[in-house]
Amino acid sequence: MKGIVKKLGFVVVAIGLVAGLSIYSPLGGLGSDQPTYAEEIQTNVIQVQGKGKLTVVPDIAMVNLGVMTEDRDASVAIQQNSKIFEDVRRAILSLGIKDKDIKTVSFTTYPQYNWKENQQELRGYQVNHMIQVTLRNTKDIGKVLDAASKAGANRVENIRYTTDKTDEYEKEVLKLALKNAREKADVIAAAIGKQITDVAKVTQLGVPYYPDYYSNYSMEVAAKAGYAADTVITPGEITIETTVDVTFRY
Repeated sequence: MKGIVKKLGFVVVAIGLVAGLSIYSPLGGLGSDQPTYAEEIQTNVIQVQGKGKLTVVPDIAMVNLGVMTEDRDASVAIQQNSKIFEDVRRAILSLGIKDKDIKTVSFTTYPQYNWKENQQELRGYQVNHMIQVTLRNTKDIGKVLDAASKAGANRVENIRYTTDKTDEYEKEVLKLALKNAREKADVIAAAIGKQITDVAKVTQLGVPYYPDYYSNYSMEVAAKAGYAADTVITPGEITIETTVDVTFRY
């Protein structure tokens, strides 16, 4: 009888070990109820990309201009710069530009050296005060440059043209992209003898691109050429683009 009990006990233990192995997974821990996902397969669909493109005339101009002065004494160079800058600022404001649209972007003071017999020799100090002027009417850019130059501004960086109607243009270019996608889908559907019935999914691939247009301008070059500032500045155009990925049902 004892022999039978021992044999039964062995069987029970063996069964328990087998059961334990069946519910343990080295990857998922206890249990084997890890979910298995199957990729959803879409049928009767056409997936295309649509592109929208819009060319607009910029309505905002931004120009960085400023005053550069030099003197052997740094404090004198700074004082001279401050005086000329204030004249430039007043000249710009007199054209109706608001004070909030004039901001300082940099103010620097650097020592200037000459090389003599392989040694640096302090020549003096250079002071630069650069401002950014935002113009709500791009036609005013020539007047601003001319007035600033006459008041003493002697530095101008690239003129930047952009737009203040980003929301309006984004909606318009998206409509064009969706229209382009639908036209492509209709062509494909007609080629296989089907008709588009619905839209399953729309994804905008990135945000609309608003490139800035830059125009080089030099006060010195314009003055030597004998041109008035407002006759040599043209805004050009900005091209706004976006792309959408659309899945249509048929």
